[in-house]
Amino acid sequence: MKQKTVCAALAVLMIVFSVAACSVSPGPAGTETSGSMIVTETNVPDTSYVPAGPVIDEGDKGKGTSFVIFWQGWWGYSPLDVTDVGIEQLTTEGFDVAAYDRDREIEDKLGIKLIVRSATECYESIKTLQNDVLSGDSDVDLAILRSAVLSTAIGSGMLTDLDTGSLKYFDTEKPWWNSDSYETLSIVGTHYGVCGDFTFSDDLTVWALFFNKQFVRDYQLDSPYDLINGDVWTYDRLFAMAEQVAGDVDGVDGMTYDDRWGVTYLRDTVSGMIQSVGIKLGSKDEDGVPFLNFYNDLNVSKVTKIYEQLYKTDICYNIHKNGGDEIKVFTDGRALFTFGGMYYAPQMRSADTDFGIIPYPKYDEKQESYISSASPLFLTVLCTPQKVIGNNDALKGAFMELYSFIGYEKVRPEFYDNLVTWKLTRDDESREMLPIIFDNVKYDVVDLFNFGDIAFKLIDMTIRDDLNFASSWAANEEKAENAIKQLVEAASK
Repeated sequence: MKQKTVCAALAVLMIVFSVAACSVSPGPAGTETSGSMIVTETNVPDTSYVPAGPVIDEGDKGKGTSFVIFWQGWWGYSPLDVTDVGIEQLTTEGFDVAAYDRDREIEDKLGIKLIVRSATECYESIKTLQNDVLSGDSDVDLAILRSAVLSTAIGSGMLTDLDTGSLKYFDTEKPWWNSDSYETLSIVGTHYGVCGDFTFSDDLTVWALFFNKQFVRDYQLDSPYDLINGDVWTYDRLFAMAEQVAGDVDGVDGMTYDDRWGVTYLRDTVSGMIQSVGIKLGSKDEDGVPFLNFYNDLNVSKVTKIYEQLYKTDICYNIHKNGGDEIKVFTDGRALFTFGGMYYAPQMRSADTDFGIIPYPKYDEKQESYISSASPLFLTVLCTPQKVIGNNDALKGAFMELYSFIGYEKVRPEFYDNLVTWKLTRDDESREMLPIIFDNVKYDVVDLFNFGDIAFKLIDMTIRDDLNFASSWAANEEKAENAIKQLVEAASK
């Protein structure tokens, strides 16, 4: 599991231990005394949980060679760009500085020159990369691809298996990798991609819920933070609060975009709602073959309950169905809750709205934990393309592991602060929510690969206020199963 640490706390511990070590005075035999604390063999604080970075053999380092990374944008939409890999110009922003320093540190430690190439969109660029890779002319060592093109990349045979052992240092058991992504992105035992602290662009694609703090105060609502900490944050509570705030305030009969809404959402964000209540559209058998498993009475009842609430058009506003700006409707102070991606946060922080960031709710209080998920379209995934020219796998594995470790240790704290810093203040309550969100990200193989478009057909129902799940699933099930069969055949070659 991709774990997040509170680095400030670790730093304090290190300082405490360092000061203790420097102020030791003689004590009884077998003990050392530091101030009023007696340190014995049995009460020495255990710091073994603090992860250590990889130690790279000298023979696996570069000799001034170029190391090439390719990443894909999302149709030129800058909030989803990969902004922490290949930083050539130093700025004064903490996150940018940490990313810049990481690039320089890894160049120094591995004896390489980092070169980064990018494309503003993904569908055409994956074809170009595929042609280069399969022709043997590509010098790309690592690629950060969008989940929308993974089926194409795998089907073409352009990606290698991350689990061959040739990467040497690559270890998904380390907390800077998300092991669930690693397993989910495998097909018939071949691991094609992984998410982790190599880049924080994958975290930006995680679904999150934004709420207007002023509305919570004005309407004397329960604090979402308290509900989450009390483990009672559910969809029933969310929609009840939304009903209290929604109102027709624009002087036009009927609810319009310019009114005050309890909930606003995009069609895409509904996939996060489905997964947040413990539903998986699919899984894999013992041979690593994906299969569909959404359609059963329990899953349908859960999704129906959420959709029925979303279809209350005097409370909830569907941006994809009705139009509008998903961020502006919130920053203009016209929504209590907005379901969105974490990439909303930096944009919202430049506005005047006082808001918080929290996880999607649970289905009910019996659900064990909050469950997060990421966009099945623009999630960024680290992959290793087939490569004839350039560096060997040992250097690639060294780069992957060391780069992710530095990201975990030094870049992540700045990334967190970048999400929660609002003008000249910092939203510490939201910062406490970030580990709850990011530590609980789960991946669904059918959602990510969207076999036969079946995952999108399910959320497309919200455009039509449709509750006929049996019809939607049945209409797309065979197409999805055929798509699974084709991908399995390609991965088995």
